[in-house]
Amino acid sequence: LQKEGSTIILNDNDIDEILLDISESHIVLSGIRACKFFHTVMTWPGVSKAIDDVGGWDKIEYYAQMFMECKLDKDVPDEMHFQHLASVALLIKKIDKDFDLLCKLEKECHGSLRRMWKRFRCGTRKKEVLRLNPGIRVIQKYLKAGGDTYFPSVTNC
Repeated sequence: LQKEGSTIILNDNDIDEILLDISESHIVLSGIRACKFFHTVMTWPGVSKAIDDVGGWDKIEYYAQMFMECKLDKDVPDEMHFQHLASVALLIKKIDKDFDLLCKLEKECHGSLRRMWKRFRCGTRKKEVLRLNPGIRVIQKYLKAGGDTYFPSVTNC
């Protein structure tokens, strides 16, 4: 980064790297939110019994195992997450074991994104700063966009 006075001047490469960091943080946050939602649903009172009452996870685990045996994860790498469904009990145990870590990582990601907001002065209305760094608006947009990804929350009624 180049500095002119106290204002950071960002070039195109700087902006690209910042946007990549923001995008990767949002991907991590989405994964964490998905795991937390899954954990909440799977530990909700009565869910395990209801799943067992309709036959359990056998069919899903069967198809996930078939997916792996046919090595479809090599042909369709975007769908390799199906391998985790080969044993839903193990998946639930892993998420349960990692739940506290997921919560910690979520807070760290949010903190990192807040620091980026402040560092790159995304809340500024100073025309001179925005004129020198039109990329601030793009960074601001990316930082805000990640907040649009939500998973449903489960609440006690």
